[in-house]
Amino acid sequence: MQNYTIWILCLSIILIGLVLGILSLKAPRYRKGIMGLYVVFQISYLIWRVTGTIPTSSTGDTLFGSLLVLTELLSFTQTAIFILLFWKKGKETKVAEFSEDFIPSADIFIATYNESSELLQQTLVSAKMVDYPENKRNIYLCDDGHRPEIAELARKWSVGYLTRKDNAGAKAGNLNYAMAHSTSEFVVTMDADMKMKPSFLKEVIPFFKDETMGFVQTPQAFHNPDVLQHNLYVENKVRNDQDFFMRYLQEAKNKFNAVIYVGSNATFRRTAIESVGGFVTDVITEDMATGLLIQNEGWNSEFLNKVLATGLSPETFPELVKQRVRWAKGNVQVFKKYSPRKLKNLSTIQKMLYVDGVHYWFFGIYHFLYLSFPILSILFGIQVINANAAYFLPIWFVSYALSNIVFASVAGRQFRPMWANVAELAIFPYITYGVIQELFFKDTTKFAVTTKGQVVEETTTHWDMMKTQIILLGLSLISILVLTIKLINNPVQTLNHWALPLFWLIYNSLSLIGSLHISVDRPRYKDELMKSHSAGTLSNGSLEYAVKLTKVHVHKAVIILNQSNTQEINKGDRFNLTIQDNVQVPVSVSKINKSRKGNMYSLKIHELDNDTYMLFHQYLDRLNTSAFKNRETNYRQPVYHLTLGYYLKRRQKANAIEY
Repeated sequence: MQNYTIWILCLSIILIGLVLGILSLKAPRYRKGIMGLYVVFQISYLIWRVTGTIPTSSTGDTLFGSLLVLTELLSFTQTAIFILLFWKKGKETKVAEFSEDFIPSADIFIATYNESSELLQQTLVSAKMVDYPENKRNIYLCDDGHRPEIAELARKWSVGYLTRKDNAGAKAGNLNYAMAHSTSEFVVTMDADMKMKPSFLKEVIPFFKDETMGFVQTPQAFHNPDVLQHNLYVENKVRNDQDFFMRYLQEAKNKFNAVIYVGSNATFRRTAIESVGGFVTDVITEDMATGLLIQNEGWNSEFLNKVLATGLSPETFPELVKQRVRWAKGNVQVFKKYSPRKLKNLSTIQKMLYVDGVHYWFFGIYHFLYLSFPILSILFGIQVINANAAYFLPIWFVSYALSNIVFASVAGRQFRPMWANVAELAIFPYITYGVIQELFFKDTTKFAVTTKGQVVEETTTHWDMMKTQIILLGLSLISILVLTIKLINNPVQTLNHWALPLFWLIYNSLSLIGSLHISVDRPRYKDELMKSHSAGTLSNGSLEYAVKLTKVHVHKAVIILNQSNTQEINKGDRFNLTIQDNVQVPVSVSKINKSRKGNMYSLKIHELDNDTYMLFHQYLDRLNTSAFKNRETNYRQPVYHLTLGYYLKRRQKANAIEY
């Protein structure tokens, strides 16, 4: 076949894929077309790769060429599972209306270890504001930190306080202790930073009218930007890196009764937990294991794809790494202890999805190999593909393009593969090490709590945590330089033979640059201010001013007054700030900035009594909910942002005034 013929054929396939992909965004039934096209093409491509493109000229060439093919085969298995999940539309979430005829008792467990009483108070008040009969709802602060101030917090808000003599079994042991000291028919598990919405129980409890329902999971959502969003200055442009799993994959798994319990925002039938001997204590991802065993016992699970609680994503790069390594190791631990052969009651599809969930955490190994192959080819002369470049390039490009179109047919404009690639590259060395360590060594890690509510006073660069990425970026740039020299000397031959390695070197380099940016923690504040457009009044008995509230949080507010309508207000002056619903909070002036447009005042909010705190908390929750719903999520310029855009944003932030 002539070179131009293969190019025309491959471009035609891509064009068909694009048409199907565009149609699938408007009518999901076309999704099967693009997925089917991809599967047929990819199987043909992989058969060709295995049978005709592995080099045999030397042992090294054969070894690395076979590794590349194996990596492609394993990557395809992940995409095949993805297609299985999204081949059909997910099952319709049952309409579960709350009824006065079914109001069972529920215990809300707030598990804590080292979180501040300030953070816990917000979580606790959110739980107290849940719209459910008080005589049917019990709240427990489950304190594994054995702290007097947390016991005092529980007394202040009249909720249960539970602590134990030791920390055996970590979080799972803590929850089991709470189970032994409570009696309600249903159990809600909440992380210490997760703020429940008032409708939580009324939305979830009706699902348990089905006597076979073991647990209901709702998404973990975050009201603060995660490390990628914050450090790359894309807070309002890129979705949280857990959103695709929480909002898409969980919903897709739901139709196979394969929902994963993620440790918080979930409600259990007590007898379902008791049927598996309580929360699993001998692995560090007790949540995944507990949900899996409950499903194996024949209980049903449900995923309600509705944000009914929001919490805090890890705020620093080291905490992000610690959390994800724990997840990776925990998945391997669960697989080693509960192999699919032991879970005899799970269906074949449930087992496949379970294994695929564990398989995902091998992404670190795959990233290392994909980063290394073009470098090995250019700098060390190792041949990893034995094929005519003029034929291989268009065929490979079809495979690459169709896989991206398949993903886009599901995710639309909400997610971009490059952002996921950048996020994974930032942590892949630690994930790789953790997975290998857990595979070959026992008890390598104990449960480690992710610290929440952290303050970053100044920009902190974690270069020591990015050594692997820096080395690979350096080698990639050297390889690009070598190819550039070749390109200058002989452009036609260089492009003919090295176009594919050059593409991957450029793509990998941009992604590695982005991953390095993620490791640069920029300042964060304990209470991130939320935007507000509320009108209010500032008064102290003799004076009263109409104000516009622009930013607010639990301990701080920023207001604007019209300069012509005010007398002199000084730093330290005390007032009452009245905002929506006649919420009145005591404040004092902490900072003043005067301008032509008006005077801006930064106010410190003083300690509130319980009733006022609850009203103010309710107001803040409405602001948070509105901000969460209005986030933009269609960012389309990753290449620009990872280069020039990042530095422009950094400069703007450096020049901004924080009130």
